[in-house]
Amino acid sequence: MTRFQCDVKGMLVGAAVWCSVFAIPVFAQPGAAPAAADKDILPTTTAAEVSRAVGGPTLVSLHFKDVPLRTVVDEMAKQAGIKLPTFPSFVWQQQLPAKVTIDIDRQPYWLAVRELSKSSKSALQMSQWENKPFWSMMQGDQIDGPQVSQDLFLIVANSMRRDLSYSVRFGSQPATEDTKSLQFSASAFADPKLRLIGYSMWMEVEKAVDEKGNSLKSKHASDPSYSMQSASAQTFVAGLTLPPNHGKRLATIKGYIRLLQAKKIVTWEIRNILNSQKLEKTITNDIGTTRYVLNDVRKAGDSYTVDITATTTPKEKPSPNQGFSSHPLQFGSISSAFMRLFDYEGKEFQLGGGGMRGDGNETNVTAGFSYNSFGEKTTIGEASKLVIEFPTELVELRVPFEFTDLPIP
Repeated sequence: MTRFQCDVKGMLVGAAVWCSVFAIPVFAQPGAAPAAADKDILPTTTAAEVSRAVGGPTLVSLHFKDVPLRTVVDEMAKQAGIKLPTFPSFVWQQQLPAKVTIDIDRQPYWLAVRELSKSSKSALQMSQWENKPFWSMMQGDQIDGPQVSQDLFLIVANSMRRDLSYSVRFGSQPATEDTKSLQFSASAFADPKLRLIGYSMWMEVEKAVDEKGNSLKSKHASDPSYSMQSASAQTFVAGLTLPPNHGKRLATIKGYIRLLQAKKIVTWEIRNILNSQKLEKTITNDIGTTRYVLNDVRKAGDSYTVDITATTTPKEKPSPNQGFSSHPLQFGSISSAFMRLFDYEGKEFQLGGGGMRGDGNETNVTAGFSYNSFGEKTTIGEASKLVIEFPTELVELRVPFEFTDLPIP
């Protein structure tokens, strides 16, 4: 019987923190890729196929000379058809460059963002809160590094970390073992027109060799489990090994990242939410039928907590080797990341954290909401409507990458 518990109450600077039971099981060892479950548990598609389906990437043209940075940002958002608020509200009052010059024509959205970051020479970063992109003042260089542009995606190599571990084995044949390993990390940014509802944090590495021809590919398979939350801008990692007499450069690292798209979504809309308890909805997805029960909606000042229980009856009995996170819908498709709360005028509260715990096929999910105006002088009324989206049919999107000539620490 699988038991799990995960509570999130904290908040990162400029971004919400979500509990994600699908990413790392409670028994996973930190710092190493967990053993993989059965692969290809979902139908797959390619970045090229998705690009053809959506008509190619969002293209941006920016021709400005000596203008305020905010002017360029507003124009880029307009061309992309998205809203880009700032957080905190006084971002534009901070020490940003007085004037910006940029000249690009019909570039994919994230290549335009990267060029603007270089042109502005500021700490202005693209961040994400409750699946919504926004600009914030944050130190970091996630978008500044060796890049791979894949039409709808930009993948940027971030860092390589070297670890050395010592272990001693007791018993009739005692032994001491030194293990050297690398962790490679990269960030991936998806086109604004895509909606990605999940991802696997572990890259699938197909080839990794140094300049001497030594293979650095780990013998341990990557973990194909998924985190059910927005994946428009996320960081991915890969575990590598260091053989004896290894080289000083990573000549090639090649593989792909896994992202989730929903082919079908069922929506549950609940009005008069503060007076609606013990409502039920039954959803059938790829692996079974799940009964959802709205237990309670609690108000505390200007904040709200939603409590829901999901009980899943699988179509087939899981195999003993299937593992905790073998399918992203194993515990139903409930996640606080797919809940939205509104007042009577349609103004939306922001997700500020959540928790998930369960035993067997029953899962309890809580989600906390509050209001963030992103610096606008607006207020919000009492919560009135809860909207929950349930992905019922998923496809795995694989985005390839290849980087060359990276230094090994």
